[in-house]
Amino acid sequence: MQPKQLIKGLCFATAAIAMNVASATSATAETITVTDIAGRSVEVEKNPEHIVLGEGRMIYSLALLDREDPFARVVGWKDDMILYDPDAWRKYEAAFSAAADIAQLGSPYADEWNLESVITLGADVVFMNLGNLLKAQESGIIEKLEEAGIATVFVDFRQDPTANTVASIQLMGRILDRRDEADEFTDFYTKQMNRIYATVEQIPLEDRPVVFIERAAGYNPNEGTVRQNRLEAVRRCCQTNSNQSQFTAK
Repeated sequence: MQPKQLIKGLCFATAAIAMNVASATSATAETITVTDIAGRSVEVEKNPEHIVLGEGRMIYSLALLDREDPFARVVGWKDDMILYDPDAWRKYEAAFSAAADIAQLGSPYADEWNLESVITLGADVVFMNLGNLLKAQESGIIEKLEEAGIATVFVDFRQDPTANTVASIQLMGRILDRRDEADEFTDFYTKQMNRIYATVEQIPLEDRPVVFIERAAGYNPNEGTVRQNRLEAVRRCCQTNSNQSQFTAK
């Protein structure tokens, strides 16, 4: 046999072995069916090894579950946490240096997102933000991921946080096989929220102060630059979301 033919044969054999191993792994992986926060029934691999975060700031929630290393499963994410919470990012990076090597995929709802990279990275599931459900549907990314055998799960810590925070953590805990950690957080969260409600309920409505919640202080560090139009600078400085009223309505 000629050397070139031998090398070619070895390459084909190696590829075939890799495909068989991947198929065997996929066949033996346990899957579960969950209902995500968008109300979608999703079949997803239980305890996946490779996940993608549609928003980098989901790492805050993931850290509640994968406590030893919240980045261990993350193979790709959006760089919003790096850009808009640099202090937290520097602390995470110092503690988990490998986090700097995670692929930055951009927004999954925009053309910049590289679906081929997500597939190449071996992603088992992509967690997305409920607030971008419509964008995801319009872009067709959910169907494209499904065709590639990658589950899409929507969670929510912003649209309706008082209703969906616990549900989202429980959902992630079930998928990641971190139910004990999810239950521990749920107990803590529920007790703290009940303490707040019990205290506030004792204050007459007319005595409750007017409260403004800055929705994302420092979200865009460039907005703090001096502008000639001071009114425009003030407008860009401070913003809130109408759905945050639920934090103060009680």
